[in-house]
Amino acid sequence: CNSTNLFIVKDGEVWTSTGEYCLPGITRANIIQLCRDNNIAIFEKNYSIEEMYTADEVFVTGTFAGVIPVVEVDEKIIGEGKRRKITDHLYFLYKEKITTLYGG
Repeated sequence: CNSTNLFIVKDGEVWTSTGEYCLPGITRANIIQLCRDNNIAIFEKNYSIEEMYTADEVFVTGTFAGVIPVVEVDEKIIGEGKRRKITDHLYFLYKEKITTLYGG
């Protein structure tokens, strides 16, 4: 994830790192704010690779990527191996925000 920021979803909560070891991405900040604005539990905390392996969902964010689901990490299938509810919801919230701000 050298040009994106990583998020995981566990039990309905969205987790992202504290930001200590990643760039302060604009898209990352927008997703954090969208979570807060839409009552989606969001936590900035460091987590282990094992927690990522057992996540319900994983996604990355980036300026060019937007919100992209991650379905496999180190040959381990994440959740059901497809984009799921929270990632999908955040994808559409972000798309709506960008369309509203910049047209579409």
